[in-house]
Amino acid sequence: MGDVNPGAIISTNNNVYVWERLLGIAFAIKNGNKNASIASLYLNPLQLRICEIVAIGPKEKPKDQYPEITIWEDNKIIIKPYLLNQNL
Repeated sequence: MGDVNPGAIISTNNNVYVWERLLGIAFAIKNGNKNASIASLYLNPLQLRICEIVAIGPKEKPKDQYPEITIWEDNKIIIKPYLLNQNL
């Protein structure tokens, strides 16, 4: 709960959920599980990591007012809207 500001790092062996702004670094699943996700109400990180895949955050700020989720897909990290009725 709360912001993850630039300079801050969240690192877990599970999924990452930030219920405010994610502006720092988030690292999900240090143990190698590729089914991890990183979600935030405002997703504009410096860096995202799922397992060994690393992605730099988008240059543009989020335009819409909905949560977003980051998942591992086709050997890369993608960001898409987080929809409550959507199964990942």
